[in-house]
Amino acid sequence: MDIEKRRNLYLIFKEALNNAIKYSRCKSMQVGLEVVENDLVLRIADDGIGFVPDLVERGNGLDNMLKRAMQIDAQLDLNAAPGKGTEVLVRLRF
Repeated sequence: MDIEKRRNLYLIFKEALNNAIKYSRCKSMQVGLEVVENDLVLRIADDGIGFVPDLVERGNGLDNMLKRAMQIDAQLDLNAAPGKGTEVLVRLRF
């Protein structure tokens, strides 16, 4: 994997982790990295308070994660709901 992909994947991971620690009020968090066929899949999930993605006031963090994913042609999915926690999934072909 080239340096740009590694750097952007790391920065997405760092931002997702920071957001979970800072905002989620979670009791636990799961982080996973696995290879599925020809894709690298990064998953950061928490059991925190969650939020409604379309209604949240978007700061730089969420927008930066989306921009970084687009720069490296990765798919970024944000799954969250009030009371159900948050999951960030990044799928990157390599």
